[in-house]
Amino acid sequence: MATATGPHSDVPSTYSKRPPRRFLHQYSPTPAEEMGEKLYLGRIRAKGFKSLLDADVPLRQGVTVVVGENNAGKSNFVDALRLLTDPLDGRRTRWWDPDDVHPWAESTSAQLSAVYTGLEDVEAATHLQALVPQGDEPGLGEGLRARYSVAFTRPAEGERAQRPVWSAGRMLDDPEPEARRTVRHVYLPPMRNAQQELASSSGNRLRLILAAELGGEKAVKAFEEEQAKHFRNLEKHDKIQKVRGRINDPLAQLTAGAHPQHMGLSFADPTLVSIARALRTRMSDEGLHVEDIARSGLGYANLLYIATVLAELEAARGADLTLFLVEEPEAHLHPQLQNLLLDHLKARALQSQKNTPEIEGAPLGRIQVIITTHSPVLAAATTVEDLVVLKRRRTATPAAFTNAEPITDEATSQDEPADSVSPAVAKPTFAFTTAAVPIASIPFTEHEPAKLDRYLDITKSAMLFGTRVILVEGLAEALLLPALARLVLNAIPNDTDRARAHASSEAAASWPSTAWTSPPTYVLCSLTSTEHASPTRWSSSPTRTRERRRTTTRPPRKTSPPRPPQQQTKTARTTPKGSASTGLSSSAGTCRTGTYPRAPSTSPRVNPPSNRN
Repeated sequence: MATATGPHSDVPSTYSKRPPRRFLHQYSPTPAEEMGEKLYLGRIRAKGFKSLLDADVPLRQGVTVVVGENNAGKSNFVDALRLLTDPLDGRRTRWWDPDDVHPWAESTSAQLSAVYTGLEDVEAATHLQALVPQGDEPGLGEGLRARYSVAFTRPAEGERAQRPVWSAGRMLDDPEPEARRTVRHVYLPPMRNAQQELASSSGNRLRLILAAELGGEKAVKAFEEEQAKHFRNLEKHDKIQKVRGRINDPLAQLTAGAHPQHMGLSFADPTLVSIARALRTRMSDEGLHVEDIARSGLGYANLLYIATVLAELEAARGADLTLFLVEEPEAHLHPQLQNLLLDHLKARALQSQKNTPEIEGAPLGRIQVIITTHSPVLAAATTVEDLVVLKRRRTATPAAFTNAEPITDEATSQDEPADSVSPAVAKPTFAFTTAAVPIASIPFTEHEPAKLDRYLDITKSAMLFGTRVILVEGLAEALLLPALARLVLNAIPNDTDRARAHASSEAAASWPSTAWTSPPTYVLCSLTSTEHASPTRWSSSPTRTRERRRTTTRPPRKTSPPRPPQQQTKTARTTPKGSASTGLSSSAGTCRTGTYPRAPSTSPRVNPPSNRN
């Protein structure tokens, strides 16, 4: 491949076709450009599984960022991945449950499928029974692909749940289950206690890292014997011998009349497990002495925990492909650390694609990262092609279930007013299900993804989490739409519905940047006749102005005679009715500042546009 010239001569020329994501020195090549086609999980298909009533979610080879509002189904999506693969350490914590089957599922059964693509010849031989033609799983590029499916049937009342049924490829069963176990997962829950996990005395993660660092079994035995010598030398310490004597003196007196006894003190034979359990993780700022992990902040403790997991994945290589499932990685992290974490996960996923087994037949140790988040920082930091948006979709009740028992959901029927039907009789006519919108599947033109990358900054990425979005062109529309909304909402006759609509619009009308708690400030200036008056700046805090000075080399103008007071001021607009204002004077003229009248508490807020002059 030819290389580009210039300050980035080490970057392939195909990268230069893709505009930068945030800065000019950052390139965002697609996973296919960076990694080539390697084994990865290319698609998840779910039917009748919790809110994933009928979902088809394609995934990216390196990092996939799944975003969505609350109750959009992000955790359900991760649960599907956990049920389709075994955990890396073999300790399964997620099992099938009857509640996993959606009430509308066909044959009261939930089905999950995982499609792996990019298989090489050796990997294809491992998953021979699961191979399927490209026509069965389109949209995953070229190369071989394998599919594994699992189905779970909800038991009837009073009956025991049956085991899930696995199938490989087009077969009705899975004759070689060990083949699908070459793909594993490591799961980081959203409510993780990093400090507690790091302070745990199990030492299993440190043992794996230490064993990988030592090498083979002979090196581990030599390390254990070396540590045993240190312990035997410690047993000869003068203080330990005195402790032995303090205990032996009364013991000798107690056993003198029968069978005299004596005791000794020695350390247990050190093993790699016991040594790892004795180790404790400590951390502090660089340049200071390391301290107990409990003294560190939750954010850095969380990063240390993730670092140990990544080191374990690199050291263990216990599977051909490991899915690193991270829910809400933004927990306790400020925006800069969130960006650094995402960049590091991408780099580790890319680096793992280059792993080659030292021994023929050994696991490849590749990593594929899947993140679920509702952080606009992470949504803005990744490319749009790596984004999958999960949305709540209002789905009407199928005709076959109209007479069935109502499902458990906070939603109520909207066909008629809530106060006209008894709560005991009313049944929901819809349910909220999960709809997946993979951005990479949208048929963009060549340059549209790059434009979206530049457009979706931290502020605008909040649109990905909203239920409805209204795009306005300028300041006039931003002021006009809330006023029109108040007219529409105030016309609702029912008090309960009107209050609910106002509460919904209150949240929807907030600008993505921050919640605005003070009334907007307008600034009206009285300028000379050569300049027009306009609001100089919006502000989220009352009575805050910015004075602009103008420097020029022109000769001073001839001053005209003073005009009468009624002609000295020309304003572009009048003070809004009901607003508070104060007078202000400056070298540029006379200014008037004030606050727009706040709407009633049940009305939607009028939020000022940010960074507009």
